[in-house]
Amino acid sequence: MDENLYLLVNHTHYKIKKVVNQESLDERLVLLFNKKFQKIDITSDDYSENILKIENLFTETYNQRIIQTTIEKLIQQTENEQVLF
Repeated sequence: MDENLYLLVNHTHYKIKKVVNQESLDERLVLLFNKKFQKIDITSDDYSENILKIENLFTETYNQRIIQTTIEKLIQQTENEQVLF
């Protein structure tokens, strides 16, 4: 329906569309880190540098978990004599 026609019919029910400030996830994280660590001034550059370190830590932890799980499965299969060559 045409918005102008709708306003003529129900002129009291006009809603103003609000523009929502859309922050990126990184911007929100910088704000959260600044709230968490109030004594430290965290800049976007600091965030960018350190988020790469965090990503590397998570990747390393994930890889270690996969390797450990695979080794445990192999050991268990060997103990149960289920390994076929």
